[in-house]
Amino acid sequence: MQPRSSVTVSGVTVNSAGTTVRVDFSQTGLSGNVHENDWTVSVNGAVRTQGFISFDPANGWVRLNNISPAITSGQTVTVNYAYNSAHRVTHGTGVFQPFTRTATNNSAVQGTTPPPVSTSPPSKGGGGGGTVYPGPWITPKPQRVDVSASTVTVTMDKRVSLNTASYSASMMAGYFTVRFNGGIYDLTGASLDGYQIRLNLAKTAPRNAKISVHYTKGPLLDYAYPDNQVEGFGYYSSGTWISPKPNRVDISGKTVTVNMDKAVALASGYTQAQLAGQFTVRINGQRYTPTTASVADRNVTLTMGNDFPDTGEDDKKSVDYEKKGEDGPLLEAAYSANAVDGFGIYG
Repeated sequence: MQPRSSVTVSGVTVNSAGTTVRVDFSQTGLSGNVHENDWTVSVNGAVRTQGFISFDPANGWVRLNNISPAITSGQTVTVNYAYNSAHRVTHGTGVFQPFTRTATNNSAVQGTTPPPVSTSPPSKGGGGGGTVYPGPWITPKPQRVDVSASTVTVTMDKRVSLNTASYSASMMAGYFTVRFNGGIYDLTGASLDGYQIRLNLAKTAPRNAKISVHYTKGPLLDYAYPDNQVEGFGYYSSGTWISPKPNRVDISGKTVTVNMDKAVALASGYTQAQLAGQFTVRINGQRYTPTTASVADRNVTLTMGNDFPDTGEDDKKSVDYEKKGEDGPLLEAAYSANAVDGFGIYG
């Protein structure tokens, strides 16, 4: 049983540019972590694409960034949080529970407000009863496929679930076929995590191969509307070996933490000081170099020097990482041949 929630929301607001949604908690001094897959922004009933997520536990807020297309004035915006035990926000012994909240829309962007597109099942009632939905019943669809070592991850545009009334978790992999360069790779299992379907390969995937993932209609459902069964699909991709990427940046005092989407590690032969030298932190355009760096699971922690300034929400922040050679100094922990590519992340 989950602990009773002592983490509550005091407000949800859209910024004037229509590109971010901020969730303010009633409490400060929070703990835990967040992941963008657990949060959904809907505009007039349709899910809107979002980028990385920012979390300030000390001051008690979460910001969903890079909403695209921008929210316009007059649109109805709702935010949904789906509890995930791996990414949870805590305050003392309390845990932030799932919620849905309509946002205060402060967007100054002008635009027409189209009628909502329904992702819900249509009314099954006849005559004058029931709700009439203006749009089609839209099945969840794949957005991208990522590959790392022996795992293939299919990210869907809507959260999905398993039809446990008719299927067991062990049956799910049997409805997927994965091919690399045309050759079928056996699967040992499959699992669900929010918007993601993870397929476990019996052997390591080849690098730089063309991939196809086929799903036969059966065990998967739309999480929000279980009557909406996921239709069969085929998804094709190339250049599939995906480098770990940053999720978000958290700044607390003189500590900068970069949270990655996969566990990472320091390559053999490199020191923490050498790792730090590959990072550049900018605050309002001013460059700062970390004095040292450490790696733990998905987090890279950068310790900044005494000249690093205090920062606030309105400051422009960025972190850049430069890959050194072909092998480091930052690697994917699960597969050391996969060096982290250079990146920049803005918050």
